[in-house]
Amino acid sequence: MWQGSRLNKYLLAAVVCLATALPVLSAQKEDKQEKKQEAINQAHAAQVQAAQSAAAAWLAVVDAEKYAASWEQAAPFLKAHIAEKDWEKHLETMRRSIDPMVDRTLHTTQYRDQFPGLPSGQYVAFVWETYFTAKQPMLESVIMSFDGSQWKAVGYAVQ
Repeated sequence: MWQGSRLNKYLLAAVVCLATALPVLSAQKEDKQEKKQEAINQAHAAQVQAAQSAAAAWLAVVDAEKYAASWEQAAPFLKAHIAEKDWEKHLETMRRSIDPMVDRTLHTTQYRDQFPGLPSGQYVAFVWETYFTAKQPMLESVIMSFDGSQWKAVGYAVQ
């Protein structure tokens, strides 16, 4: 018969082993997902490069505080879901306390055919580690969509 304290020690040891194994298993799963995404990005390298160039050009417009122009250059889906004046107000509010942009380094790229809330199509999501005047690194995200002839911004956020 197991003694209570001895059983507790074995249970505690099992829980500790499991708790230390889960992050390793989670990291292995993340590594597999990253490798899978890298292969997808590589298979669509030309599209990813074109989308990245378009995103950089579009971000230059946003960085110059030309918010109306950024809305004009955005994807039809974005324009159908937010009025130009609301877009301008949103960007002014978001960027006022952090502008100007000082440095931007690409952190993550994902080519996808689906994004939640968006119709099927060709998309590339970019996440940059961006430094604004505040000197704190922030994550800046842009989702680009291909409209059949060019890549256009369909989503933008700074966190």
